[in-house]
Amino acid sequence: MENPRNFVATHIMNAAQQQSGSTRALYTLYLISQGLIKAALIVGLLQRSFWSIKGPKPLPSQD
Repeated sequence: MENPRNFVATHIMNAAQQQSGSTRALYTLYLISQGLIKAALIVGLLQRSFWSIKGPKPLPSQD
């Protein structure tokens, strides 16, 4: 399934259609890993896991 709103994935898929087999394998690995990371984050959010919702630490104030 192709998501036309995903800028990076769409451009990688278009570029992969014009590349050799080893380059396609690299693109495929990237896209699969991107999907797995997104799936893990969604599962973590649904389970309210703290590792999936931690954001960057705020900067100390300069007061």
